[in-house]
Amino acid sequence: MPPKIDAVVKAVEEYNKYRCPEACAEILWVDGNKAYIYIEGTYCATCGLYDWLEDLAYILEEKGAPAKLQGVIEPRNPETPWRIAIYEFEDTA
Repeated sequence: MPPKIDAVVKAVEEYNKYRCPEACAEILWVDGNKAYIYIEGTYCATCGLYDWLEDLAYILEEKGAPAKLQGVIEPRNPETPWRIAIYEFEDTA
């Protein structure tokens, strides 16, 4: 398994260990320098939604794959309890 994918798997496992069921993450795909992560749960969209998403960026860094939250794919209905977070890996070369 390539190092970035391995780091993403470990980061998602740790994220879910401490945050699920309020926010549960699932890897959709890792493509080049981006990871697309589906996050679903009962987290409150008006009280720190982006904190839940940015937490995973911190864990990615701890696991050796520093990344920034690049974007979020939002559902049509903002009350729907899922988001797709797009993380872009930082160039560590």
